[in-house]
Amino acid sequence: MDFNNNNKRNELILAIDIGGTSYKGALVNKNGEIIYRYKIKAADYGSNEKFLLTIFNLISKLSKKTKLNNQKIIAMSFSVPGAIDTDNGIMKYSNNLKLENLNFKKELIKKYNNLPIFMLNDANAATLGEARKGIAKNYANVVFLTLGTGVGGGIIINHKLYAGSQFMGAELGHMSIDINGKLCTCGRRGCFEAYASAKALVNYTKEGLNKYKDSKMWDEINNDINNVNGSVSFEALKKHPNDLGAKEVVTKYIRYLSEGILNYCNIFRPDIILIGGGVSEQGDYLVKLINDYCKDYNYGFKSTPIPIIKTATLKNDAGIIGAAYFALDNLK
Repeated sequence: MDFNNNNKRNELILAIDIGGTSYKGALVNKNGEIIYRYKIKAADYGSNEKFLLTIFNLISKLSKKTKLNNQKIIAMSFSVPGAIDTDNGIMKYSNNLKLENLNFKKELIKKYNNLPIFMLNDANAATLGEARKGIAKNYANVVFLTLGTGVGGGIIINHKLYAGSQFMGAELGHMSIDINGKLCTCGRRGCFEAYASAKALVNYTKEGLNKYKDSKMWDEINNDINNVNGSVSFEALKKHPNDLGAKEVVTKYIRYLSEGILNYCNIFRPDIILIGGGVSEQGDYLVKLINDYCKDYNYGFKSTPIPIIKTATLKNDAGIIGAAYFALDNLK
């Protein structure tokens, strides 16, 4: 890599957002703008060696661009799923990647020892990205929920990212809402993630399809239950407001999602709540359903400062941009 170019206008952060199916990398300038991006397929779950080799390959792909354009990488920063010891760069436990106690930063330093290296939880990175470059940039207190395979979360308090001891807090998806409930991938029962993730929504939809054989949801999937995704029930209900199956699925999902949101309202009193991930593609339709559910509850909404609820705007770039800003904030 070209680490010695003194042209500050060409100084870039190499940022990587590590996901369950792919790793998205980018070169990001000091204004939070993505200059170049590259995506690579994720490594096999549970293999430290394959994970590291895949990451090194992605870094190599990105760094070649800096050589071509006479640019300088001033830091690397990683958005990583799971419980991350940010101070020491250790992946303590990533249930979605099946990795545990991987000293990620140590392995990176072996190859890139003249470069500052940063990492943080992926939901925290996405939150920071939205707070700095996205729709929440004008708000001091933010709660961000990402609804995907799991439920991630991030918190901004007085414009600063909050994540608690060792930067391992703000696991908003793992608040239990039913201690005798469904088993979560984290090992506990009744986690918010088990009820409000896109994966949970898919399960509700399949249950609804099996229960209501005449539901218009079948039209959305061309009569093949293997085609179910998180949008099926919502799209069917938009087109057919009286469809009992779609209504039951959406009502159930909105109840669980909104109850979690009410809890976070009571705990944090945010100015704005952002919803990201695949479910957020429902946009204003989703937001209206959440507001309609929440408006009748005194604690959390009706008789307290009512937060703005919006869907996130940076989409798949939020983690990359947030990781880049985290590096810029912490560079000495």
